[in-house]
Amino acid sequence: MTVSINLDSLRTITFVNLIIQKLLGVKKKDFINFCSAVSEDLIPKNNKLTSFLRIIINEKNGILSFKVLENQDSSLLFTLNKSDGIIIRYPYEPEIIRGQKVHIIQFKSFQNFFI
Repeated sequence: MTVSINLDSLRTITFVNLIIQKLLGVKKKDFINFCSAVSEDLIPKNNKLTSFLRIIINEKNGILSFKVLENQDSSLLFTLNKSDGIIIRYPYEPEIIRGQKVHIIQFKSFQNFFI
């Protein structure tokens, strides 16, 4: 069975969910956190497309680092569910070396926003 949802539907679901939480008095912060983390992998130069790489985030001694998940197939819900965040690679971005600090988008508490 294939489940398909378009972006407008997803935005509507998210918006309605946030309105319901506001009406119920839920005071949760956004579930997305923009921050920086150190790469644990060598990530090659990007091609002509914008890439959204799913990552696993680790924290040690207050320092965030990340590893890129091996399989980035967008149809794999397990991979998306396993990830803690993403990095956005714009067209022709240079390679990222191990130890390089990179801007990431961290999913902090996505489960707080289930419908």
